[in-house]
Amino acid sequence: MTGTTDIEAEFKVDLSSPDFDVIKGIEVAMTIEERGRKFYSEASRKVSAPLQPFMKFMAEQEREHYNDLFDLKASLSAMNLWANKIDPMEVAKSVAGLQAFRNVRAAKKMTGDIESLLKAMNMEKQTREFYEKFAASVKSAEGKAFFRALADWEKRHYEMVSGMYNAASYVRPET
Repeated sequence: MTGTTDIEAEFKVDLSSPDFDVIKGIEVAMTIEERGRKFYSEASRKVSAPLQPFMKFMAEQEREHYNDLFDLKASLSAMNLWANKIDPMEVAKSVAGLQAFRNVRAAKKMTGDIESLLKAMNMEKQTREFYEKFAASVKSAEGKAFFRALADWEKRHYEMVSGMYNAASYVRPET
């Protein structure tokens, strides 16, 4: 991954710099995840009823990412150890069991639904790009694995949101 990500530009960090501070990068990542949690929480109150459980689920996912990053920062600061408890398959398991996703086609093509889903897709894409570049810039194998796992989570989030967008914007042919 080359070039500067949108997130790097916004937070004025350069992941490709040899002087890059990993703790600073983790703090940026924590801010991104908290921003995502707030976005999904607010969106859950604005979208139509069939999309609300999905948005609440995504807010919870962002909270979990924040907590993982918080633990990592504490572990690195106190003992210089990479705490790696992220399991990308957990998101797939939790999504599979969420009954509310089955009703997404009942969502009306409301501007708020489509707009929220498009914003979410963009946010997830930018965050994935940031984590991919972060993984490439970290020197330790544990650090690379941690941020690759986060990038994979963000990729799965993008795919889920994209699926919701496709279902919500689906136009049924008239018979």
